[in-house]
Amino acid sequence: MKVFRLFVFVGLIVCLLVVPSEAFVLKVYGNANGDNTIDMRDVTYLKLVLFGKKKSTQFADANFDGKIHVTDIVQVKLIILNKEAKITVQDSAGRNVTIEKPISKIVVLNSDAAEAVKILGAGSKIAGIVDTVQKNTFYFPEISKKTVVGTWKEVDWEKIVELHPNLVIAYTKYGANVDIAEEKLSPFNITVVGLSLYDPRSIREEIATLGYILDKELKAYEYIDWWNKWEDEIEKLVSNKPKPKVFVTSTSAIGKTSEIPTYGQGSTMDEIIKITNGENIAEELGTMFPKVDAEWVITKDPDVIIIKKSYKHYFDSEEEAKNYIDQVLEGKGWDNVSAVKNGRVYIVPWSAVYGSEQPFAIALFAKIEHPEIEIDPIAIYKEFLEKFMGIEMPTDKVFVYPSL
Repeated sequence: MKVFRLFVFVGLIVCLLVVPSEAFVLKVYGNANGDNTIDMRDVTYLKLVLFGKKKSTQFADANFDGKIHVTDIVQVKLIILNKEAKITVQDSAGRNVTIEKPISKIVVLNSDAAEAVKILGAGSKIAGIVDTVQKNTFYFPEISKKTVVGTWKEVDWEKIVELHPNLVIAYTKYGANVDIAEEKLSPFNITVVGLSLYDPRSIREEIATLGYILDKELKAYEYIDWWNKWEDEIEKLVSNKPKPKVFVTSTSAIGKTSEIPTYGQGSTMDEIIKITNGENIAEELGTMFPKVDAEWVITKDPDVIIIKKSYKHYFDSEEEAKNYIDQVLEGKGWDNVSAVKNGRVYIVPWSAVYGSEQPFAIALFAKIEHPEIEIDPIAIYKEFLEKFMGIEMPTDKVFVYPSL
């Protein structure tokens, strides 16, 4: 991953950032030169636009008034200093959203949003949460005590209004999504932004955008650099390895010989398997969340089976984890499937595959698929918990079974 060292001089302020140079395009108005940060290079670019030396770009209109003017240069300088009165971003639903600043009170409509806000060091600004955050006391020992406004699927909108937030963060597609939230809250002038914050293809871009919204850009790029470091390292380790055939399911498969859930093209699981140089046998099915029968798995004969246990960050014992595997395999006739015969059926907790801790998932899947590589997924998870979440890594819990 190429990086550049960026020196920003504004008055007597000197900022040193190390940011990825080609990971994504920052969708914040003021990013005039179309890279992944807002800095004095954007001021220079805007001047060249005004002089007719450069063409205007999608995010050059920093103050979002429909024209390029010297006031856009002023806005960019204010963004660099975290002094802007408002900022306009394009969220992950493709909506242009203008947000009044500073942000003082946030409602998060899913746990991925809560996790991202906490990573950026703004957890104290969260005033309203949903059930998945309330139940997740491991990640959110303090935030879980905040006012509960409903579930991640159904929200009490009046409760949100009573909290008077100046920002609500919602999923783009699922549950109480951004379109529903906008319809319910726009009459009360409550700003809603749509960010997924679980997809490895977009999460770095979204973290950067949220960093600018919350005036936490440095923390955002620290996290992005951490992600890139591990993804690059893992891609190097697995790049020349043979691709094992991988089947991913969940504990929802217990007791089923048909309608067994799996993860197809476009899903987070599918993307992680691609990153780790595996072959997702369900990709060919053409839908994101297909259902299959036990016989289909037999015909595909996967080399590896990975089972996801929803809503768990760890298992209390190896016995608990093994019990889940036994229950999933029971009655399916998979004894002669390569993964079962060769002892390559693994169970991982939900936290390994969704949310901002995905470098842990990428490392975990890479080690499961290519056991000969030298990488310690648990150490990466420990780093995530302690560096970004402020949580001490439990020493008496199981994070993957069988152990790697």
